[in-house]
Amino acid sequence: MYVKFDLRAPSQEEQELAEVEEELDGLQSAGSIEDRVQPECTKLLPLPTLGSGGNLAEVVALKAVLAEPPVPLVLQLLFVPVIDNTATTSGEKYKSWTENANTVALPPESMLWFRDNYLPNHEDCSPIFAPDEAFKKAPKTWLTVMELDILRDEALAYGEKLQKAGVEVDVKYYKGIPHPTHIMDGV
Repeated sequence: MYVKFDLRAPSQEEQELAEVEEELDGLQSAGSIEDRVQPECTKLLPLPTLGSGGNLAEVVALKAVLAEPPVPLVLQLLFVPVIDNTATTSGEKYKSWTENANTVALPPESMLWFRDNYLPNHEDCSPIFAPDEAFKKAPKTWLTVMELDILRDEALAYGEKLQKAGVEVDVKYYKGIPHPTHIMDGV
């Protein structure tokens, strides 16, 4: 066992990169279990994701398909995903950031606060900027998009980019619904 002592606190970027590497290692381990499970089970590695936590899984999924050997992902389940961490409140890239600025639970100011506290390098954690080769190898994708979500247009752009790369994408578009629909079961 190797232990490294480092008395300085890791930067936010170092923590983020460590999380991505840790998740990728976990997926690679799961993808290399052929000798221990039934053969039909080794092809069933779906990757469910949700919001900003899902952002990490999406980044890892796109790295996993480029890994050697590649991780055998067969499905991404993306619920209201964070796709482009460079989006701004101006709405220049995605109109949904201005159109849905006053929607409950995820106004632009909150999204920026979450993003700035979650990661230091916004482009590195934006799946939309992954290499084209990763998109070509991405698994089949089920994508939920909420009409009243500031993340709506970036999710739709991601689905289009996957489709252009030849990936089967099933987009579920919910009209009149805001971002946090998954926690609104009592409404």
